[in-house]
Amino acid sequence: MYKLIKVTRNGTIQTLYSDDLARLAEKGHQTVTRASNVEPAATGRGWDVVLTDAEQNGRFKAHVVARNVPLRAEALRLEVEFIQEHILGVNANAK
Repeated sequence: MYKLIKVTRNGTIQTLYSDDLARLAEKGHQTVTRASNVEPAATGRGWDVVLTDAEQNGRFKAHVVARNVPLRAEALRLEVEFIQEHILGVNANAK
């Protein structure tokens, strides 16, 4: 479960998806947008982490975070850290 939430100036809430967010739908309109993909690497070895940026004039532009990450769990960790820092604006490693 992820607890980092970003509220924009216009009142939009951004966070990493988890199933317990369904109850937020009771509070108002909810849109879920895919921000990233963790997929098997094209090389057949490991996992690629690719984020999608929909802020480019309505076009999707891929941003490669990592390629050929050996373990899927590690690729998922990199994905979460990148989203926290670059989309939610929180440094996951800050103490």
